[in-house]
Amino acid sequence: MAIFSCDDFIAPDCEKLDYGEVIVKNDGAYPLFVSVTLKDYEDKIEMKRLEIGETTTYQISRGDIVGWAAIATETPCINWTTENFYLAQCAKYNLTWVTKFDTTIGCKK
Repeated sequence: MAIFSCDDFIAPDCEKLDYGEVIVKNDGAYPLFVSVTLKDYEDKIEMKRLEIGETTTYQISRGDIVGWAAIATETPCINWTTENFYLAQCAKYNLTWVTKFDTTIGCKK
């Protein structure tokens, strides 16, 4: 019979720091500017540029999340498309953006 102490069960960082991960992919026909924010902190955008087929990962506190995307033009942030979802602690959420024929973008379900 083995004896374990509490020190044998080390919590992962996502549990200690209360976050999850959002994996964002550009599966469309144009480069995109993307971001992921907490719903109550939509002004705290960490914008990244994703080329076609590229992926990036955000670590963000659990809660109500907003995923953002806009076609990468010389004037970014004009026509943002958003996707709202809940992110649990230590969860991994895949957010894949696609462009449609009229150059609007949407989230692939």
